[in-house]
Amino acid sequence: MATQFYTQRTAERTFTRIGPDVLASAGDVTTVAASSSPLGVRVDGANLAVLLPFGTGNSPENKTFNFSVFGVSTDNTGAAHYPVYIAKFKATLGSTTGLAGAPDAAADDSDFFADKIELVDGDTSCRIVSAENNTIASVTVDLAGASRLLVTFSDVGTPPTSYNCLYGTI
Repeated sequence: MATQFYTQRTAERTFTRIGPDVLASAGDVTTVAASSSPLGVRVDGANLAVLLPFGTGNSPENKTFNFSVFGVSTDNTGAAHYPVYIAKFKATLGSTTGLAGAPDAAADDSDFFADKIELVDGDTSCRIVSAENNTIASVTVDLAGASRLLVTFSDVGTPPTSYNCLYGTI
């Protein structure tokens, strides 16, 4: 009998903007109602999502905002979309930016990435990588079979002008 060897490999990940930049506002969105329209971005077949939050504005370093993450699934008819709360995080911006001179990049040099992410509440199994030394911080969340990913944003402390995040799925 021949010996077979297998290599376990994680699929290659690319990052995409979650949507258009959201202007800073005082609202805190931690609950989202069911909808007859799709919510968030498609993540069919993905197990995990890696998020890289960022903000824009004049001198955004050390400015903060919250973001809440939801997995969205449909009912058995496909008529209703149900957002399931995963967690809420606080992001603190550092001085590392996206790529200069690349207007088609997912993040450019006007986008300042968070270098610190903290769990506010929710799923404590979320993986946070946060060095706080102007290194891009990330959070990985378990999508638990959801077909879509929804991220909402809200102000906390002194917010940047706008905020967003990149996401990649595994």
